[in-house]
Amino acid sequence: MDYILIERAIFNAIVTRITEYSAKIEMAMGNLGCHPLGNRVDNERAQRLLHRGKRSLQSLRSFGKIGYTIIDGKVMYPLKEIERFISQSYRKDGG
Repeated sequence: MDYILIERAIFNAIVTRITEYSAKIEMAMGNLGCHPLGNRVDNERAQRLLHRGKRSLQSLRSFGKIGYTIIDGKVMYPLKEIERFISQSYRKDGG
């Protein structure tokens, strides 16, 4: 394993630049309408939106009734899937 030693001031300057560039990239993506995670909600938020428990959402995923992705070990639901599920679950007759 190789180690590189740099002064704290240089390290801080690098971190600051990376943070600035990251903010600029996110702003540019927002201006272009590209929101990689902006159109997804996590498991807890999906539970609140659908009035379902954790196990109920797991069953919906297992049976393929709602789409999802796993990002860094976290379950994320596209908002379009939440909307689709709600509209398919809606009954006009009230029953």
